[in-house]
Amino acid sequence: MRKSGLSFLILRVGLGVVFLLFGIGKFRGDGWADTMRSMDFFKALPWSIDASISMSGFLEVATGAGLVLGAWTSFWALAAAAQLITILWLLVGLGIYEWRDIGLLAACLALFFCPEDFFSLDFLRRRGRREPSGGPPPPTRRG
Repeated sequence: MRKSGLSFLILRVGLGVVFLLFGIGKFRGDGWADTMRSMDFFKALPWSIDASISMSGFLEVATGAGLVLGAWTSFWALAAAAQLITILWLLVGLGIYEWRDIGLLAACLALFFCPEDFFSLDFLRRRGRREPSGGPPPPTRRG
C-alpha cells in the first residue's frame, strides 16, 4: 500500500468517526442539539425542532458509517460537505465562527476528489467488476 493510500484511509476513517460521534450526540441531546433548539432558523421550519435534530443526527450517523466502511465514499463526502456548508452558513449568521468546521469541510472535499483506498468497500466493488466472475475460462481442447 502506498503512503497516499494510507493517508486517505486515515482521513476517511477519522472523518467518519467524527460524523458518527456528532450524529450520536444529536440523539443523546448534546450541546449542539441545544444550540439547534435556540436557532431561529429551526424555529421557522414547518416541522418540529426535534424532527430537525433527528434528521441531522441520522444524516451524520449515515455519513459516518458510509465513510468508515468506505461505501460510496464520494457520495458521503459530498453529502458531508453540503451539510458542513449549511452549518457554517447558519453559524456565521449567528456571529459564531467555527474554524474546526472549515477543516472538516476541507477533509470532505479531499475525500470527494481522491481515489478510493485499499481498505474500502468501494475498492472491493470496483475490483470485483474488473475480474471476470467464476475465475479464468476453461482451457480449450484442440485436436
